[in-house]
Amino acid sequence: MGARQATNPRGASRATNRRPARPRPEPSEPEVKIGPEWPADKVERRPVDQLLGHPRNARSHSAEQVAQIAKLIQRFGWTTPCVVNERGVILSGHGRVMAARSLGLATVPCVTVAGLSEADERALMIADNKVPSNAEWNNALLRDELLFLKASDDQDLLGLTGFAGDDLVAFLAGGGATPPGEFQRVGEDLDTEYCCPSCGYKWSGKADAGAAPPGEDED
Repeated sequence: MGARQATNPRGASRATNRRPARPRPEPSEPEVKIGPEWPADKVERRPVDQLLGHPRNARSHSAEQVAQIAKLIQRFGWTTPCVVNERGVILSGHGRVMAARSLGLATVPCVTVAGLSEADERALMIADNKVPSNAEWNNALLRDELLFLKASDDQDLLGLTGFAGDDLVAFLAGGGATPPGEFQRVGEDLDTEYCCPSCGYKWSGKADAGAAPPGEDED
């Protein structure tokens, strides 16, 4: 009789009941958080003749500026949608709509904001114009960019920037780093800020700091 082979029921049970290893999950991309649905997510063409100017719009547009906007549209297309409420009243883009009418455009891209109170709409109108104007120029970089456009083959590009005339000539000619001589007399006891429209130099002082002393005639 041959030797009896030893058995290990417990070990056999372990081998039989062992679960297969789970595959490791592939590394996933980080989840992109998408905010709520914004009005700007939906841009639609709206007839120009159905858009109404807001009666409380405090921003005026000269014929010269409207012509500048029209030239930008002709050159680059319509790049910034107007913002209107449910009734088609303009909250942002009065100048662009005026330019569209001067060009004879039938429709323009618009974003509709709904559910704003009257106070919200009026605040949005002011903020849309004022907040961007709170930014400041890097005068050295701006001068380089304008000089680049001036030297380019397309001479129309410089005129599209909105900089023109004597102010542009003075800005391109000056360094802007040293205060001009006529700004030497300043009073530092007031925090009133001034800015030269030609070179961008800023200083603080009394409102009449640059005026002639009493008894002297002004030129």
